[in-house]
Amino acid sequence: MHTHETSAVPAITGVVDSEDHPIPNNGTTEDTVLTLLGVGTVNIGVIIADNDTPIALALVNENGEWMKSVAAQEGRHSYTVRFSDDAWVVTVVMAAQAPTIISVRDSQGEVVDGGSTFDQRVTLEGTAAADQWVEILDRAEIIASVLATGGRWAVDLPLLAFKGYSLKARGLYGSIPESDVRAFNVIYRGEDFETGALGAIPANIALEFPAMFVTPNKDASLIDDSVAAPFVTGKAISIAEDSVVRFDLKSPVNKITFGAFAMADGFGVEPPYLSCFDESQALIFERKLYFGEDYAVWDEVVSPDRRITSLVLTVHVRTTAFHVDNFSFF
Repeated sequence: MHTHETSAVPAITGVVDSEDHPIPNNGTTEDTVLTLLGVGTVNIGVIIADNDTPIALALVNENGEWMKSVAAQEGRHSYTVRFSDDAWVVTVVMAAQAPTIISVRDSQGEVVDGGSTFDQRVTLEGTAAADQWVEILDRAEIIASVLATGGRWAVDLPLLAFKGYSLKARGLYGSIPESDVRAFNVIYRGEDFETGALGAIPANIALEFPAMFVTPNKDASLIDDSVAAPFVTGKAISIAEDSVVRFDLKSPVNKITFGAFAMADGFGVEPPYLSCFDESQALIFERKLYFGEDYAVWDEVVSPDRRITSLVLTVHVRTTAFHVDNFSFF
């Protein structure tokens, strides 16, 4: 007995790219490795041609199907198989240039990636495919659009909020390419508490100020007292004895200065204690505040390698007055 395989007219039924994304007939792709799919007679080879030039041979499997991966250079490719006049046309285009952000500048100069600025206005510069539009996004929010004239673009971002930004440029062309993320923080120059309402700050309640949150574990107060000027002037935070107050900055910084005024009911009183925490709330360092023979001082907190987000001040018993004011950030 002889078995006869069923004959089928060979044909191309589809083309996919290297990530198995279908490419329609007369479609385009940036991929240079294509896989052709088709049908034919079982166990018979199918000759594949590109622009009428044979380039490959595919064997039809027991299901009457075949597939073949081929390399494709930039340009138009008309794929056919012998004994069929139908063509599957794919145009390979050069991958579009992804946009880049090459500069973020404030009034003082370049803002490094991951750095900070006091300015609420910055200028971005970058590159993209020539004469194509680019969107600027802060995470998922579109905040600006700009034309990349001759492949270069620049855009001002005014009225920035005091927060962290994660910017990227997205090209409105090709496969919608995106740049790497460029991050920076817009931070306050300081906090003097002048916007707050005088009176008690309830225990364990975070009181918001423009640049920070203040949370005491016992009742504290916002007072108006310039007796220790210039260290404490106008409104200031007054901290009760035997208590702890936490200052959580809205933007992390590497250096803080602040004024402090302290009085005790006699000698031998334990001085206030300062603890400094980074962005993951890990302790950076802790130390005493030393006033020497003075009642008021400028205190400086510096952490060059890890940015400061929180300060905790601990005031001990027999401290009759302890005020802090005039924070500056660097």
